[in-house]
Amino acid sequence: MSAFGVPEYRAAELPPSILISKLSINPRPKTVVVLMVVCLANGPGAKIVTTETLRRGTRVVARQTMVDPLGVDLTRTYSWQCDDVESGWLRADKFFGRGTYVVTMKLVDGFGRGSRTVGFSVTQSYP
Repeated sequence: MSAFGVPEYRAAELPPSILISKLSINPRPKTVVVLMVVCLANGPGAKIVTTETLRRGTRVVARQTMVDPLGVDLTRTYSWQCDDVESGWLRADKFFGRGTYVVTMKLVDGFGRGSRTVGFSVTQSYP
C-alpha cells in the first residue's frame, strides 16, 4: 500500500495531478513563488513545465517556457505519492508593464503522462 491507501499495483495507473495551494507575486524584487501539492510517480523525465505569458488584449507581448526536472534518482521510477513543492523564479523585465501576466503549470510524471494544466493570471495596470 502507498501512503494514501492505494495498492502499489494500482498506483502506477494513477495520473499525475497538481494543485496550487499558495501564490506570491512580488513586484520588488520581481519574484514569483508558488506553493503546490503534486501527486505523481516520480522518476526520470518527471518535470514541471511552466509557461509565462504577457498579453495586451488578444496580443501576446512576451512568452517564456521553463522546465524544472523533479527526478532525484534518475535510474528508477518511484511509486505514486503526493508532496508539497515550492517553485520560484525571478520575472524577466519583459513580463512587466500593462497587460495580463498569465502563468500555466503542467506536471509530467516518470511515465511521461501529463496532468491537467493549472494556472493564474494577474492584470497589471502600471506602465
